[in-house]
Amino acid sequence: MSHDFRIGGILISTVVPALIAGLIVSVLLSLLLTRIGFYKLVWHRPLVDLAIFIMLFGLFMLFLPDHWAI
Repeated sequence: MSHDFRIGGILISTVVPALIAGLIVSVLLSLLLTRIGFYKLVWHRPLVDLAIFIMLFGLFMLFLPDHWAI
């Protein structure tokens, strides 16, 4: 069960940092995949990018601690 956490008295859902982390890692991974030429092998790059983002977001949500309090 995920809980909200506080930053400066503001309650933030645990989904927000997982989304931000997933977005950052997926952008970095996209840059790496572009550099090595992976996107020449796929049919629809935006779908691949979306799938990678969803997988990373799911991983971050899976491994997120249950009790975050800042």
